[in-house]
Amino acid sequence: MENADVPGYVSDQMLSAYLSGAVPIYFGSRFVFELFNPRSFIFFDLDIPQQALNQIQFYEQNPSEYERMLNEPILANGLETIRKYFSWDESIGDGLLRTRIRNIMGL
Repeated sequence: MENADVPGYVSDQMLSAYLSGAVPIYFGSRFVFELFNPRSFIFFDLDIPQQALNQIQFYEQNPSEYERMLNEPILANGLETIRKYFSWDESIGDGLLRTRIRNIMGL
């Protein structure tokens, strides 16, 4: 859960949940859907909290569905997500993000 819903901001908290083997329950920017597969986490919307609570109850009552959720791919678009958002080094995604940032900075 983020401290606030800031457009475009997603911290490392999602990854921490995935790395621990848990299904993340996330409150924060909807940008999270650009990065992570929406079938791999529960989005907590403050405007309609019952939706997330119903999902949690469903997965608690349906262990096979919970297991299926745990086995979903984590990233929204696999290697394309890595290339677009995590390619700081040329060894990852051909350094696309690094190149884009350098171009914006005029370097």
